[in-house]
Amino acid sequence: MIPTQSQPAHTLPEGIVEAVIFASRWLLAPIYVGLGAGLIVLLIKFVQRAVELLTHVLTTDGDAAIIGILSLIDLSLMGSLVLSNTSATANWPGMSVST
Repeated sequence: MIPTQSQPAHTLPEGIVEAVIFASRWLLAPIYVGLGAGLIVLLIKFVQRAVELLTHVLTTDGDAAIIGILSLIDLSLMGSLVLSNTSATANWPGMSVST
């Protein structure tokens, strides 16, 4: 194997820029909390619509049943989108991203 060279020491401006960028990730923390709250709201609405659909299953016509099912699909896809965007952009402390 070829011996690797150690990385050069950081200069002061480079270190400051890195520290600012690293610290600025905490600006996204309230956004992630809001997205988590949004997921809870979507879950509540999903359960509410599912219960409503199940309680009226014998009295509704086919069109209303299809609209109810599509509404559940819509809510589940929105929750999936929020979750995938949250987990794809999150870089939690102690977790390394390998490329």
